[in-house]
Amino acid sequence: MRVAAPSALCSTVAPFPLFTHVCVPPSPCVPAAHYTCGGVETDLVGKTSLRGLFACGEAARTGLHGGNRLASTSLLEGIVWGDSVAKCCVDNQEVFGDTQDSIIQGPTMPDSDVVALATSELAALKRVMWDNVGIVRTTPLLTAAVSTLTASVASAAKLYERSVCLETIMLRDASTAGLGVAKAALANEVSQGTHYLEEEAEAEAEEEAEAEAAEAEAAAEAAAV
Repeated sequence: MRVAAPSALCSTVAPFPLFTHVCVPPSPCVPAAHYTCGGVETDLVGKTSLRGLFACGEAARTGLHGGNRLASTSLLEGIVWGDSVAKCCVDNQEVFGDTQDSIIQGPTMPDSDVVALATSELAALKRVMWDNVGIVRTTPLLTAAVSTLTASVASAAKLYERSVCLETIMLRDASTAGLGVAKAALANEVSQGTHYLEEEAEAEAEEEAEAEAAEAEAAAEAAAV
C-alpha cells in the first residue's frame, strides 16, 4: 500500500479559517460576565477571612492575575495554591481548632421515605434557585426565595437527623448554600459580574431617557434663541 507524502496530504486539506476570515466585517469582542465575577479573596497560601476556610482555583481571588480571576488562569492557580493550601493545613493544624467534637457523621442505612422526601425537596430547591435566583434577579423574587430556602434549611436539618445518607447530605448542603446565595444577592443592590438586577437596569434606563430628554430640550431652547 502506498502512503501519500505529507506534503500531498496537506495540499488536499483546506487551511483552518482565521477569525478575521469568518467575521467580515470584524465583530466586536468583549469579556463575558464569567470573567468579571471575581472569587473568594485569599492570601498567598489560600487562607480566607473565615477561620479554617481555604480557597483555590476557580473559587479563589488570589490577585495573582489581577483583581478578577480568569478561567484560563485558574488551572495554574489551582495547582499552585492547591499545593499551598495542603501544606498550610498540614503544617498549621491549629487553624482548624478542636475538631474532635465536630467530626462529620458518616452515611447510615438510608430510610426510603426520607430519601424520597429529600429527593423531592432537592428538586424543588433547584427550581427555586433557577426561577428566583437565576440570571435576571428582582427584589420580590429574591425575597420569596429567601423565605422558601429558610424553610428548606429547617426541613433539611430534620431529614438529616432522621437519616444520614447521600440524599439528606445533598439537601442539607444545597439548601444552606442556596440560602446564603439568595441572602447575598438580596443585599447586593448593584449589578456586577453575573449578578444582574432588573430594577437597577430599569432605573438606569429611565435616568438615561430623562437625561436625553433634558439635553434635547436644552438644545431646542438654544436653537430658538
